[in-house]
Amino acid sequence: MPYRYFRNFLVAFSFAALSALSGCDVLRDEFGIDIEQEFEQEIEIIRDAIRDAIDDEVRGVSDNIVNGISTFFRNLVANLFSLNDDSEADGDVFIEQIELPLLIFQTRTYPRLDRYGRLAEDYVFGNQSREQVYELLASVGMQYTITVGSQMPVHMLDLDVTQHRRMWRELASVATTTSIFSLRSVAWEMIDLFISGEGGYFSNDVLTERVKNHNDTQRYVNNVVELVQELIEQNAGNVQRLKFNYSVNICPACRASYRCANLMVSNMTNRICEVRGEFYAPSFNDFADMFNGLTFMIHSVWGHRIYLSGFGLHKDGQFYTGTLTFVLFDHFGLDESDIEDLSFWQREPGFASWYILQHYVGFGGAHRPFVTEVIFDVGFIGALSQN
Repeated sequence: MPYRYFRNFLVAFSFAALSALSGCDVLRDEFGIDIEQEFEQEIEIIRDAIRDAIDDEVRGVSDNIVNGISTFFRNLVANLFSLNDDSEADGDVFIEQIELPLLIFQTRTYPRLDRYGRLAEDYVFGNQSREQVYELLASVGMQYTITVGSQMPVHMLDLDVTQHRRMWRELASVATTTSIFSLRSVAWEMIDLFISGEGGYFSNDVLTERVKNHNDTQRYVNNVVELVQELIEQNAGNVQRLKFNYSVNICPACRASYRCANLMVSNMTNRICEVRGEFYAPSFNDFADMFNGLTFMIHSVWGHRIYLSGFGLHKDGQFYTGTLTFVLFDHFGLDESDIEDLSFWQREPGFASWYILQHYVGFGGAHRPFVTEVIFDVGFIGALSQN
């Protein structure tokens, strides 16, 4: 290729890029810079200089190149930024006029509270006498004596204040024997929070990831997503219909609650208002969970909530996208039923230490349960019926 043609092409290409920028509103709209207005004189000088530099015999060809590439650049930049003045934005996303996040499901139980609004039994602490604790542990054959130094086995309730750390170590040993790898350090964090008596909420990224990816969690999530999509399509994209409402109305079928009036509740109970028919929340009690730490740290969740935290309808083809936020919560604490349901191999001093530290009135409520919270998002996409 002769040098002048190569030079002419580069000059034309530069002119095209300049024309594209000066004719596009991206810089003006995004950064407040109006190329045409602020650099009008400079642009004209450059434009004339470029045209004079192009040989007469190829000027027509260069003009075509300028026009073609300029149009290409203009459209490319406009499409990238979705700011082309001529576009009608048929593919844009518009959000329903709803307040997000939108609560669409809530269990009867809440953090710290049971379904009747009372403090959950496994969240109670410092509430039992020596005789009550002893009677419970003895009734299930739980080992509640430990050896301190070279002494004979000592009843945990007979330990003096300086020996209470021995009970802490027994509880920590449970975490060591029932958890592995990264979850073991999470279990130790939870024990430290329990011993500190701070209470409140606990969350951990490692724990959240393991819970989210658990097979039982995935089963639960997939069922919920499928139901949400079904309800969105049945209601022509009106997601406000999914809102969980607290109502004083009593259901004539179950005579118990407002819950069955909510779409998610009624459908999660197979459209029948039954007390125990809801999609059951995930539990972590299979063989692997007993040794990876999930059984020790959560076992089964106390309750859960579901939010619609993102939603958009696409005018093109009636497609929609959304995000669900799942909130699972449990109590890191024991009640009498937990002790009674322990397996034979679990009836060791560690679990007895846990129960005594939490419930024995002699500790004055120094060691308190807390709420373990697992929160994660799941996205979904679907299409509304065109009928």
